[in-house]
Amino acid sequence: MYSKAISYLLTREKVTTEELYFFLKEQRLLSLLPQILSELKERKREGELQEMVTIASPFIMSESSTSIVKELILAPPHTKVKLEIDKELLSGFRATYLNRSYDSSARAIINELIQ
Repeated sequence: MYSKAISYLLTREKVTTEELYFFLKEQRLLSLLPQILSELKERKREGELQEMVTIASPFIMSESSTSIVKELILAPPHTKVKLEIDKELLSGFRATYLNRSYDSSARAIINELIQ
């Protein structure tokens, strides 16, 4: 529990390695260092995943097509893209970026017309 709190503070506050070391030593918490490192790695991985655009399409998309999708969903051009093939979409795409979903698939449009 302490390791999660400390790793959170390290990512949000400007704390030097020396300050962290002396704090942990003073509080007799040096044994938490491996757990803190593990938590920091996990936070980094989660952040990288969150900043990635996931695009599902029934077909393989070209780089120019993925660039257009990134523009449509307001993702920066340098954002990494993870492509998934989903034949159930029929056409169009479904994208996820920063915990938001965008559905521009034929299936979504058909479902919207039916309702």
